[in-house]
Amino acid sequence: MSNKPLGYFCDQNSELIADAEESWGSHFEALNDAQKFWVLHQIGLHLFMKDPEHAADSEHDGEVEYLTENLAQISRGDLLGLVQFLGSNLK
Repeated sequence: MSNKPLGYFCDQNSELIADAEESWGSHFEALNDAQKFWVLHQIGLHLFMKDPEHAADSEHDGEVEYLTENLAQISRGDLLGLVQFLGSNLK
């Protein structure tokens, strides 16, 4: 868990984000893990669909598909590590 509050990562001028922080806390501590994973899933899907390259074929598509189809082989800790790693490499 990050020690930094939501405001460190997000624009405080967003009413929706401010409402979420007010409801769930600055670390979303009111949400359980399943709820946080659901929000993360929806954000990822939204960003994927908005990405102009989402429908284009790319060099590593096969390997990416293989990884995502075999996530059950990866420990929970390593999956969370992948989430942090990927998030830190996106802008």
